[in-house]
Amino acid sequence: LGGDHFLTKPFNPVILNAVVKSKIDRYRLLRRSMFLDSLTGLLNHITSKQRVELAVNAALVDGTPLCVAMIDIDHFKKVNDTYGHPMGDQCLVAVAHALQTQLGRAGDLVARIGGEEFGVLLPATSRSAAYKMAERMRAAVAACAIEHLYSQAARVVTISIGLAVLDPGATPHTPHRHPE
Repeated sequence: LGGDHFLTKPFNPVILNAVVKSKIDRYRLLRRSMFLDSLTGLLNHITSKQRVELAVNAALVDGTPLCVAMIDIDHFKKVNDTYGHPMGDQCLVAVAHALQTQLGRAGDLVARIGGEEFGVLLPATSRSAAYKMAERMRAAVAACAIEHLYSQAARVVTISIGLAVLDPGATPHTPHRHPE
């Protein structure tokens, strides 16, 4: 019960090697699927929540700013309804890539939160730098023209971005300041 391979003695070393390699490959695939979104290759929702929690704790201890951006693809349902889910998937992959290319520091990360929503974690980033990064991400996505698989029509994709900022010295319970 629960076994998925067994070898009889005497065993062939080539077969043993193939079985062990298969187990290792399956383990790596399982580990990858635990942390990454299968479509975009970005961090998944659960992993991103864990990373945000760690980043908040680090920012509070270090007294550094922390910015989190929530990104939503505008009118994504219309893309799926009009062009089909393969086009929607192509759009998600293109947006994920465009967002990822805008990040330049090791601690920055993009995650797929779910559906057409993405999150971006920007540790040690000031409010003004986060606004500039959001504008670069918006422009990078707008520059992507997703081509329909069966026609010459290209679809321009736009996103909406919301920023949350944890200023130095603040706590998660500090009252909200109005944006600049």
